[in-house]
Amino acid sequence: MILVFLVVYVYVQLRDAFYDVEEQLRTVSEWKSAIIDEPCDVQFLVRMRDEMDLRQELWQYFDVSTLSIREWKEMFFKKVDVEFQFIAVMT
Repeated sequence: MILVFLVVYVYVQLRDAFYDVEEQLRTVSEWKSAIIDEPCDVQFLVRMRDEMDLRQELWQYFDVSTLSIREWKEMFFKKVDVEFQFIAVMT
C-alpha cells in the first residue's frame, strides 16, 4: 500500500513539473511566432500528456485489482454441495 502512495506522489510531482515545462514551451512558441511568424511545433506535448494520464490510470487499475485479489484471497468460503442444489433446482 505504501508503494502505491509513493508511486502516486511521484506521478503527481512529475506531472506538475511536466505542466510547468509545457507552459514554458508554449510561451516560447508564442514568442517565436511573434518574432519570426513561425511557431514551434508543440503537438508532441499533447501526446505526452495523454500517455502520462493513461499510464496513471493503468497504475490505478493495477492498484484496485491487487487490492481486490488480496481481499478475495482472505475471504472465507464455505463448502457448497453443488450437486444437491442442482437437483433441488431441477425438481
